[in-house]
Amino acid sequence: MNSNQIMTRTGMALIPGFLASIWVFGLGILLNVAAALLAALVLEMAYHQVRRRPQTQASLSSGLLAAVLLALCLPPMLPFGLVVFGVAFALIFGKFVYGGLGQNLFNPAMVGYGGLILSSPLLMTQWLPESGVTL
Repeated sequence: MNSNQIMTRTGMALIPGFLASIWVFGLGILLNVAAALLAALVLEMAYHQVRRRPQTQASLSSGLLAAVLLALCLPPMLPFGLVVFGVAFALIFGKFVYGGLGQNLFNPAMVGYGGLILSSPLLMTQWLPESGVTL
């Protein structure tokens, strides 16, 4: 099994949790994932253009998977700018700095999460609306 197949299977395994998150937390999760995927796609393509490296399917899918993993960890009402910042932090400091796919020292998604916690701790801890709605 190659890296691309592993990334694809991991992404497919996230679907039930993704759907459950949408059901529990609302469409904010879907918007976070969409923004994270778009940001990761742009960053991966820009990185490979700047470095003049060929874009491989495995490298792209690993960046997209890291973006989805990060987005699923974020509060549903996090501003899109912070979602993009988190993805950029994850890919730059969690993946690109170490040389790309398979070379990273830490999980890129959690590097992005750590960057967001350090930069915006209050926004990162607001999960439920202030209306007091609980499950």
